[in-house]
Amino acid sequence: MRFIFWIMITLSFSALAVTQDIKNFSKDDMWQSVKISPKGDFISGVTKIEGKKVIVLFDAKTLKPIHSLKFKGYEQPGEYFWASEQRLVTEKEYLKGWQDTPVTYGEFYGINANGYQAKYIFGYQTASASFSKNMWGELLDPMPENDKYMLITAKEMSRTGEHLPKVYRINIKTGSKKELVQSPVMFAKFLTDQHHNIRFVTGVDEDNQYKTFLYKDEKWLSTAELNIENESFNPISINGDKNQVYATYSQNGEPAGLYLFDLDTGNKVKIFQHDKVAITSFKKDKSGQIYALEYDDGYPVTKIITPNNPEAKVLTKLIKKLEGYSVSVASETLDGNTKVVFAYNQFNPGDYLLYNVEKDELIFMFSKRPWVDVNKSANVVPFNFKARDDLEISAYVTLPLGSDYLKDAKNLPFVVNVHGGPHGVRDYLQYNQENQLYASKGIGVLQINYRGSSGYGYNFEKLGYMHWGDKVQYDIIDGINSLIHKGIADKSKLCIVGGSFGGYSALQSAIIEPDLFKCAIGVVGVYDLELMHKIGDIQTRSSGQAYLNKVIGENKADLKTFSPINNLDKLKASIFIIHGGEDKRVPVEHAKNLKKGLLKFNINHEWLIFDDEGHGFYKPEHREKVYQRSLTFLERELKIGI
Repeated sequence: MRFIFWIMITLSFSALAVTQDIKNFSKDDMWQSVKISPKGDFISGVTKIEGKKVIVLFDAKTLKPIHSLKFKGYEQPGEYFWASEQRLVTEKEYLKGWQDTPVTYGEFYGINANGYQAKYIFGYQTASASFSKNMWGELLDPMPENDKYMLITAKEMSRTGEHLPKVYRINIKTGSKKELVQSPVMFAKFLTDQHHNIRFVTGVDEDNQYKTFLYKDEKWLSTAELNIENESFNPISINGDKNQVYATYSQNGEPAGLYLFDLDTGNKVKIFQHDKVAITSFKKDKSGQIYALEYDDGYPVTKIITPNNPEAKVLTKLIKKLEGYSVSVASETLDGNTKVVFAYNQFNPGDYLLYNVEKDELIFMFSKRPWVDVNKSANVVPFNFKARDDLEISAYVTLPLGSDYLKDAKNLPFVVNVHGGPHGVRDYLQYNQENQLYASKGIGVLQINYRGSSGYGYNFEKLGYMHWGDKVQYDIIDGINSLIHKGIADKSKLCIVGGSFGGYSALQSAIIEPDLFKCAIGVVGVYDLELMHKIGDIQTRSSGQAYLNKVIGENKADLKTFSPINNLDKLKASIFIIHGGEDKRVPVEHAKNLKKGLLKFNINHEWLIFDDEGHGFYKPEHREKVYQRSLTFLERELKIGI
């Protein structure tokens, strides 16, 4: 009881803070992963107490906290779900003493809503007890209506993770398991139907080639055997009891659309396909029918597919009630009458609300970041421009208060914030705390979905392959030049920042156009393309090596040419390098070698290393330090306020 009271006091105090200082931009979200139990008696959500995640359970009627799941020492709950009305199952995370970012070993831990019958039900601790192999598990299907089982995918632990996954049925109370099927491909994602039968698997082979298989009569059938001629076929949902599957599909590398495939004939019917962007999310009912989808061409758009579907009617009501917000159902009861709704926009990181369908009643529950004052949040607007080769590029601009629209913005200092990836990632119109921090100080921010970004079709993505160091950077440079030519950005006050590939771009763009940027901030960045083939966690897997060969190649001369570390003599910008000492994706050697080069060429630079962080910064106090140092660096180099 004392701990619950402490939670109430802590959360109430945090909710009072509305100041827009650096600490508030650096904080962890107060609430994440809010869910309702299958029959609606409980609401649950993840918060942090003293730096550790805690799952808090509330009475759904009163929203008063009644119980919490908090592990001892360096352990904390990770992703979780309701496996039945009375039982939660969570992954286990560990905060290692030598590394701040939590790690997981694919364990599952079950506990009743009243705090009893706590037990490891899958993972290496159960394996040790039964002398079986250590395995790494991931949730496949919680099957919450049966009160007894759930489905997981699991594979034997190894350094590379390249064992073929299997599907197991797990008893949520005892942990007893039964093997059901093994995947024919690595890094597999299985799809079940509404009866919890395994129907499809997608994954990659050793050559990093995407593959899809149908499970039928205890055999795996390839897409060719289904008379489906294209490997872009990606199954999404089984359509009720019909032998049909909804899938995304792209015939010639254009943005994938939503199709309905007949699994007996291979015939397909196109339901929706946008000419510029891929679909970002789908909304389906309990029978598996997709009734709505969302795509992001500038602003996010929700499109209702089947207006007469009962769930579509509910969603339409919610969109009207929450005008100006993107709306999704985060969780719902088995009968569908009570739903946890998540609503967000560019001004608001997101709110969780409870909706009763029968009463048509919408009740506010929690804010993701309640200290954010939406009236002081900067606006984010879409911005399109033509690259030098006439390719159309989409972007977003975050504008300081007082310049709420592009037409209002004049000669602003600007930061180009480059997303990582570069492939499989894109920017969206949403609240971004780093960009909002810069905007709060009068700095505009440009985000660019350069060629190679995902979400615009395979043809657009592959334009970035083998062009990390030139054409991708030209898109970034052309984007900020477009804002300069429109009089929006002040050409004398520009900086470029980014993390991972974005850190690479910060240095590479500043090298290509040495007179354009006054400064560059590289965060956990890649600075030596040759080194990617030698160290890090990508090249340790055969599929990872195949990926590197495809996107940057093996030609040593080209890798040297397009590596910032080999072109530092061209730099004029001041540099700020930030890295994590335990980064496995881009090891700290990239930063250390870069620093040697910066010293050799006497380039003005700053340096910040967190020995216990990985590929990103987990601790709020570390993010606060990064933001504070970065902002001080920007204000000095761009002469803001001078």
